Amino acid sequence: MRTGRGARGALAAVGIACLIAAGVSCSGDDDTSARSSTTAPGKSVAAPSTVDDADFDKQAATAEAMIANAGNDPCRIVTAFAPASSLPTPINAEQTQRGVKVIAGLFTSAADSAPPAAAGDAAVLRQAATDLVAEGEAAQWSPDWLLKVPKAISDAKVVQAFTNYQKAVATTCGGATTTTP
Repeated sequence: MRTGRGARGALAAVGIACLIAAGVSCSGDDDTSARSSTTAPGKSVAAPSTVDDADFDKQAATAEAMIANAGNDPCRIVTAFAPASSLPTPINAEQTQRGVKVIAGLFTSAADSAPPAAAGDAAVLRQAATDLVAEGEAAQWSPDWLLKVPKAISDAKVVQAFTNYQKAVATTCGGATTTTP
């Protein structure tokens, strides 16, 4: 059983704005050994991640490296979506800040790499990244803030801009998309 599904879903929603409506993310490379869950008969309750800071940092560094190595190549940027959107559930302010900055970096890279068909959406994606970080700072990087799906990425304009980016990348990269995992 995946633990922290709501928080992982929130991270995915931050990273992949089109998932906001779905509110969940299920990555195929799940490793629940570092997390715990609590299950009562008849109902399931997700427990917070128990991933330590070092493991969180390692996973965040992997996502950051993929984003950086992608440069302005939208086909390579889409490959960074999976590790960025499947970071462990943050359990403290430091992890929340790091995870949100990874996602903001992903949005900025998407804006910088927008194919011509999505060039008009680049400013919206870039502003969403800036607003997301500002919102996190204002919330003092509370993991609870992230669970509520930040306003910076729940705006319909942001969702539409990201959808447009996905469509343009799919055309540019021969079908590569950032679909719901």
